[in-house]
Amino acid sequence: IWGDDRDAGARRHEGIDIFAPKRTPALAIANGTVTSVREGGIGGKVVFMRPAGKRFTLYYAHLDEQLVTNGQQVKAGDTLGLVGNTGNARTTPPHLHFGIYASGGAVNPLPFVNPTIKRPADVRIEKGLLQNTLRTNSNLRIGSKNYGPNVVVFPLAAAADGLRIQLPDGLITSVPVSATRNVLTALRQASIKKDSFLLESPKDGSPRKLLVKKETRVAVLGYYLDYAFVEVADQKGWLSSSLL
Repeated sequence: IWGDDRDAGARRHEGIDIFAPKRTPALAIANGTVTSVREGGIGGKVVFMRPAGKRFTLYYAHLDEQLVTNGQQVKAGDTLGLVGNTGNARTTPPHLHFGIYASGGAVNPLPFVNPTIKRPADVRIEKGLLQNTLRTNSNLRIGSKNYGPNVVVFPLAAAADGLRIQLPDGLITSVPVSATRNVLTALRQASIKKDSFLLESPKDGSPRKLLVKKETRVAVLGYYLDYAFVEVADQKGWLSSSLL
């Protein structure tokens, strides 16, 4: 899959793998020129070709055999080599690693190989939004459960139509971007009714972060069920709402 981690995250998979029986012909997808025929490294036996009039290069890797030479002119449909599992694919079934390289680096080939896959819509969100803790603007209802307003949530990813968020209990759902806001702005200020520990998460037995003394003022940033997410002494954590 395009973009998958390789070598424990040291690099990314810069192409797609097309599985086929060993020695299946790997065809040129356009008229052009073979720019390099090499052997060795992670790609094993590889062929590079540049389509005529284009400013990008096509990469065919893990071939069992190369059937072209440097500088050779080819036409769409010509056989460049035969599918194999050379290079670092020795322990995998035979497949063609197909890549596209432009001046800016690798390009995902899948939308070109399968034109029915459309480019995702642009994601327009506030800069840094995914690095912040958020709260909902209105009642958050998931199925039959109503979590109430100002629920603290953690953003995981963004799409054109909303945010993928995680609740403090681990539940993951999606909401419109407009349904959330940054918790940096406090909902209100409150005083603690009695000495209590600031908790790491909104549940009994959670690790304690800080002892908060009675009548200490805290900034209330949001809620989750019976707990309030607060900031005190430059630390954020959870207190029972009954203490405020």
